[in-house]
Amino acid sequence: MKSRTIGYHFTMAKRRLVPTLFGLGLVLGLGLLRAGDPYPVQALREIAFDFYQRSQPRPDADFPIRVVDIDEASLREVGQWPWPRDRLATIIDRLTEMGAAAIALDMLLPEPDRLSPARIARSLQGIAGPAMLPDYDVMLAASIAPAPVALGFADSPYSDALPAAPKSGFAISGKNPVAAVPRLQGAVLPLPALAEAAPGLGSLSLSAADNVSAVRRIPLLWSDGKQLFPTLSVEALRLALGVSTIVVLGETEGEGFVESVRIGDITVPTMPGGELWLYYREPTPELYIPAKDILAPGYARNADRVAGHIVFLGTSASGLLDIHGTTLGDNVPGVSIHAQAVEQMLAGAYLTRTDWVSGLEIAGFVALGILLVFAILRLGPRAGLLIGSASLIGAASFSWLMFSSQGVMIDPSFPLVGLALVYASLVFFQFLITDADKRQIRRAFGYYVAPSLLAEIERNGERLKLGGETRQLSVMFTDVRDFTPLSEKLEPRRILSVLNTLFGALGARIVEELGTIDKFVGDAIMAFWNAPVDVSDHARRACRAALGMRETLRRINDADGFGLEGSEAGIDEIV
Repeated sequence: MKSRTIGYHFTMAKRRLVPTLFGLGLVLGLGLLRAGDPYPVQALREIAFDFYQRSQPRPDADFPIRVVDIDEASLREVGQWPWPRDRLATIIDRLTEMGAAAIALDMLLPEPDRLSPARIARSLQGIAGPAMLPDYDVMLAASIAPAPVALGFADSPYSDALPAAPKSGFAISGKNPVAAVPRLQGAVLPLPALAEAAPGLGSLSLSAADNVSAVRRIPLLWSDGKQLFPTLSVEALRLALGVSTIVVLGETEGEGFVESVRIGDITVPTMPGGELWLYYREPTPELYIPAKDILAPGYARNADRVAGHIVFLGTSASGLLDIHGTTLGDNVPGVSIHAQAVEQMLAGAYLTRTDWVSGLEIAGFVALGILLVFAILRLGPRAGLLIGSASLIGAASFSWLMFSSQGVMIDPSFPLVGLALVYASLVFFQFLITDADKRQIRRAFGYYVAPSLLAEIERNGERLKLGGETRQLSVMFTDVRDFTPLSEKLEPRRILSVLNTLFGALGARIVEELGTIDKFVGDAIMAFWNAPVDVSDHARRACRAALGMRETLRRINDADGFGLEGSEAGIDEIV
């Protein structure tokens, strides 16, 4: 008896331990998955942050930033792109005249102007001398040189060229972060004459990746492996503020990651690779000035919108393929993303994810996961669902509060998906264990009740009434004749074998007739019909079972199925 008790307690402890180990292992595995941060986890996190931005975009404000837009209307009026560069020279001259603080060209100018009269003359030798005709590239360089203009270059894997040197100086605090910032594969550069004339030079590339569905981050710094280069938005801000040096604040220890970039008095916190996480505001038409209005005779009426402003020159025309998605779900020209980056810097509205945030996310998920595991296993699925839901609501609320009040981005998506997976897996695991127990019990109980009756009980469990009910039954008792003298002659092991053979054969005939075996008492069997479910012809079936049991016993005796070598055993009576 003591050994049975010990075995029972061991089995119950094992049944509790296995789900616990499964749940804790699942939580640990998910925690390691989050620490590894594969692409699906990153994508889910960024979708959550996109939702936050759509729920609370950066507030509108009238910053001293404008975009001179080469839009569809300007193309219809001025002509198809590319325009002759004397038009670009005119735009720069007029913006300078109106007092633009900085002019940033979000366009590539890598080749000589094919519409320049001097170039056409050189291609048609003998018709006109080049010295007699204007060179539009020379004109553009002459307009750029005295103005606060920043030209752009683009990262390209198909070019072997790299910028010779940045136009700005760089001061680095801490370890040199050259290895941490995006690396230029190559660069599409402006014409040398234009690049030499421009006071500023910055990268036009919006992302270190070639393909992005939405531009979420913009590198503020690029590297050729030896020196740093600014992005166009940083260079435009530097020219507008009239500073010559960009300060890069990096880690004093570790691998030389970037912590922030300082332009004048403006300090911009960054990601470790020097990227600015963009915080978009809703696009407004006030940001844009059509390029045709600057080329028109009455351009001076835009002076109030240009004076003291950082002006970007770019295009929103769909045919020029500079349209990008934002986290707000809008499709905007690339030049407006540079403009929004400068707006963030001026507004001081930043989104940050420092190193401690990732650690907090992992530790918080593991803690909530362990709590959920013990809640489900100790209190049950319903209590686990309530505790898990409360945990998710708390985590999501904390994440939203940090975003809306501090601009700190804490991922709510992984706890949501991870805890839901833990809950579903544990409940399913418990279901498998319970189902296995039910099948085991069903197999054991099926020896005493016909499968059809057992199925009926399972389908109509509500018919089993607590406290019982009164109904007519047919009850059978069987007994082995002369069992006592027989048991005196045989060893206990042989007696057990005889009883197992006898009960197995006779019990099968009872079950075939939809009877329920109530108990085995020594060498006796008690069975009944018409309970716990209805058996309409229960008396007839009880009688048929009794006759069938006699026939079965006769066949076993004839075949010496008991192995008793002539000893007799039979049914004494059936009631």
